[in-house]
Amino acid sequence: MPLRALRHLHCLLLLLALSVPAWAGKAYLWRVDSPTTTLWLYGTVHLGKADMFPLPPSVMRAFRQSPVAVFELDMDRVPHEMTALYGLTLYPKGDSLSAHLGPQRWQQLKQALPSQYGMSADAFQQSRPWFLAMTLSMQSLLKDGWSEQYSVDAYLDREARQQGKTIIGLETTRQQLEAMGQLREDTQISWLFSQLDPKLIAKQRELMQLAVRSWRQGEPEQMNDMLLQDSPGMTPQQTKEFAAIMLSGRNRKMADKLVQMLKGKQPAFVAVGALHYAGPNNLLALLRQRGFKPIQQDNQ
Repeated sequence: MPLRALRHLHCLLLLLALSVPAWAGKAYLWRVDSPTTTLWLYGTVHLGKADMFPLPPSVMRAFRQSPVAVFELDMDRVPHEMTALYGLTLYPKGDSLSAHLGPQRWQQLKQALPSQYGMSADAFQQSRPWFLAMTLSMQSLLKDGWSEQYSVDAYLDREARQQGKTIIGLETTRQQLEAMGQLREDTQISWLFSQLDPKLIAKQRELMQLAVRSWRQGEPEQMNDMLLQDSPGMTPQQTKEFAAIMLSGRNRKMADKLVQMLKGKQPAFVAVGALHYAGPNNLLALLRQRGFKPIQQDNQ
């Protein structure tokens, strides 16, 4: 083989090696058996990057052999449901975000949104604080290079539909929106203004990187450490409230549905956010309390 061709081959092999994630050790994947069926529980990352794919071999094997795919939401239903439920993100007629923030904080928001996000505060005059906070948080992550295109959930959802799997949503769009609305208003406002502080945004960036590293390494304990920290811009009480509503409360309802599935006969692959496997009331702990024994799998 000519020397130039050999060099090209070496470069190609190097690029291929660099483009494929090195999956070693434990996967963020658990097997749960009952007398009648098997569930595979996988933690996902809702926004991703290209270097997170392909997913580990053990994950894709479990996915392929499962006729049922279970996600937080049935994504086919979300656009219609979101249109019908958009009112849950808004204050009622005659009320406004500026009235709840007060003149000083409203002016701060009006000055920050155009310069930091290219948005007008007036466009969100009817929005509840949690909705604008979530919108800004998403924009920050997208600016950092995280993408919905490489969402692990979205990828598995597409694969499930192509493979003709039965798709089940553990929650509805209404349930997720109503959970956000249960947050106290001071917690919502703290979350909102954390998205305007460059230091707090940088801290959130670090937490996102830690979460993905924990996911790659199959280490929910590292996620636990992350949850024990106060959320950027929130008081310890607000952080506790946020975790109780957005994780613990939802986990209990999800676990109830998983137990019912374990009483059935169809194997299923369950893909929900990685944080649902961390914290004191995580899905694994709740299933253990019901007598099941989740067994963590290796990446290979």
